[in-house]
Amino acid sequence: MMSGYGKAGVGKSGMGKSGGKDDNYEMHRDLDMPGQMLGAHGYMEDDIGMGQPHIGANAGRHPETGEPMVMGPDGVPMTESAFQRRRSETYSSYIYKVLKQVHPDTGISRRAMNIMNSFINDIFERICMEANALARYNDKTTLSSREIQTAVRLLLPGELAKHAVSEGAKAVSKYSSSAHHGKE
Repeated sequence: MMSGYGKAGVGKSGMGKSGGKDDNYEMHRDLDMPGQMLGAHGYMEDDIGMGQPHIGANAGRHPETGEPMVMGPDGVPMTESAFQRRRSETYSSYIYKVLKQVHPDTGISRRAMNIMNSFINDIFERICMEANALARYNDKTTLSSREIQTAVRLLLPGELAKHAVSEGAKAVSKYSSSAHHGKE
C-alpha cells in the first residue's frame, strides 16, 4: 500500500505513518498520481528524480526589480503579473469575421462567442483524434490532408461534410500554390 492512502499508515497530517512531512517537499494536491511531489524549486519530482517544471510554482525573485517570479508554461521563470495576464488563444476574431460575412448587421454576445469557441475546439479535437487513429491504422507516422479529409467525412454529417471537404481542398490548394510554399 502507498503511504498517505487508505486507513493504514496515515498519521495526523495524512502524510504517512510518522505524521510529519519532509521540509523540502509538498504533496502536489492537483495530481491524482501517488508518489509525485513538488520540490523546493518548483519541479515535479517522483521517486526516481527531477521532472518537468511545475507551472505557477515559486521561482524566486526578479534579479533587477525584486518582483516575485513563478514558473511559466514553457519552463522559463516569469513575473507573477506576466503569468496572470497571459494571453489565451481563441477563434473569436475569426468567428466574428465569418459572422459579418454571412450576416453583416448581426452581433454576438460574449457568452455566445465562448460557446462557439468551445464548439470549434471540440470539433478540432475530434478531427485530430480520428485522423490520428486513421494514421495509426495505416501504419503512418505523419498526418496528411488525406487523413484529415477522411476524418471530416467520418465525423460530420452529409452535406456539411461535403462543404467542409470542398473548403479544405480549396485551402490546401491555395496554400500549395502560395509563394511561401512553392517548389524550390
